[in-house]
Amino acid sequence: MRIAIIADPHIHDAAFDWRGDGAPSLRTLADTIGSTRVFNESGPAARAALDDIAARGISIVIVPGDLTDDGQRHARDKAIGMLQEYSVRHGMRFFATVGNHDLFACAGRHHAKRLLNPDGSHDLVTSDAQAPASGEVARIVSEAMYCPGYDETIPAMAELGFMRQARDLHWESPFGTCDDLNRRRYEVASDTGVVRASMIDASYLVEPVEGLWLLSLDANVYRPADDGVGSSLGFVDDADAGWNAAIKHKRFLLDWIAGVTQRATAQGKQLIAFSHYPVVDPLSGTYSDELALFGKSAFALRMPLPEVSEQLSAAGLRCHFSGHWHVNNTARFESDTGYLVNISMPSPVGFPAAYKIAEIDAVGMSMQTIPIREVEGFDLAFAAYAREAQRTGMAAGLLLGAADHFEFISRHLALLVRDRYLPREWPAALQTELTAMKLAEVATLGGRGPLPAAATALGQLPFFEMIVDWYRLRKGGDVARQDIDATRLAAYRALIDHFAIGNWPDGSMPAQLAIFMRMLGRYLACAPSADFHIDRATGTIAELAVSRPRASDAPSSARSASAGTT
Repeated sequence: MRIAIIADPHIHDAAFDWRGDGAPSLRTLADTIGSTRVFNESGPAARAALDDIAARGISIVIVPGDLTDDGQRHARDKAIGMLQEYSVRHGMRFFATVGNHDLFACAGRHHAKRLLNPDGSHDLVTSDAQAPASGEVARIVSEAMYCPGYDETIPAMAELGFMRQARDLHWESPFGTCDDLNRRRYEVASDTGVVRASMIDASYLVEPVEGLWLLSLDANVYRPADDGVGSSLGFVDDADAGWNAAIKHKRFLLDWIAGVTQRATAQGKQLIAFSHYPVVDPLSGTYSDELALFGKSAFALRMPLPEVSEQLSAAGLRCHFSGHWHVNNTARFESDTGYLVNISMPSPVGFPAAYKIAEIDAVGMSMQTIPIREVEGFDLAFAAYAREAQRTGMAAGLLLGAADHFEFISRHLALLVRDRYLPREWPAALQTELTAMKLAEVATLGGRGPLPAAATALGQLPFFEMIVDWYRLRKGGDVARQDIDATRLAAYRALIDHFAIGNWPDGSMPAQLAIFMRMLGRYLACAPSADFHIDRATGTIAELAVSRPRASDAPSSARSASAGTT
């Protein structure tokens, strides 16, 4: 039995007719470069993945959250319509969980987006009629921009597993076999416990075909604010805390999971569990180094705590798919209660653009990762980007020179490193000094003589390009490693060894470089994350030898271009 998993497609509706003239609805280049995901390319990328899945004859597809761009009504309707199309044409069934971008609390929240005009200017399109005007930018009000909450979104997505379908062999929620949302509520409190509210949980267990149980876990937590105001309509969003918040505020999920896992074993069911947030550290055990180098970075704040892994393992959970982080990683936790493997899923709209196929066999599950490269229409916004760049003076050459979707996403990451990650997260000294150095110069900071022989040929490579590859490996794991030239990897490993031995003052540049290199070493030595097999009895993760074509040298050319202008 084979199942496809597509996480975080973040589908944006490029056909949303907000002007009423039939022109495409395109997000700005400025917003695209500044975001951890791309927008206008999301629909074509999702279609490319679904076409590939259909060609392979796979009929069950899991979506671990963030199906939509930001939960806007127009994006939601576009995404649901796309999935329904593939259900009709190819007999596919889709099973989702809700992500933090799909809805907000029960009542929802307003959204405003900058959308391009034909001349390269933009308007602000918002669902909030009371929003103040934004300078010289026109403000367009549209209810289609509103992001509803559970009350509206779950019924709209009913066919994605959230409500019972006649063909299901079994369906239940943590609250019983009734799918009425009013029967699927729990009470959640504010930080002080003074303010309490009733909230909906969208978790479910479904048996779509004989012997297969799909366990969708809603780990979103929306809590009332103590002051009654909060960030939106009196509620605060615990998305950054992920399962750390869910374990605290939705304890009923643990009891339900324990019951489900026990029944699955007793009845001989194959159990596939998924939620939006990871349940094991998806950064190859680099949490302490993350804190040492960056402090409380965005990644560190989102890290699932060991007690999360422990409690879910104790509840009998053994294998779990997650999204949210847009990271391709396989992480294993083990304790006296047993093992827990978290398969962290990449996104079609962030590096590395990919989806996965799970094949259940007699002893476990085999995973294959499918990069999304050839995408019809991946360049649908290029002409509009060029007009915006000409109007604003932005340099768009790097992105507009991409030959395919995967290369576009790879180049997008290079810009994120330069314009977002480095200035926001890195120590100031590393930003200002190291990014201008060559690898040969960086090596001398290790205090161990000249550049190692394995790296001599790349001595004049800008260190910035190594930083970009560091992020590619951090996010892409084996998928990124397969696309980086072997000579570069040899040079990086030599530098890792070069900095492995040393005794430098805390906070010094060599000490920070040693942390950087140690983290890179962990990324390169992480558990298999592209093609691998998980043994059901032991949780052992073994790499599979799968023949796949290497990418062209597009990622390499993107790295070279990324050191200069965009």
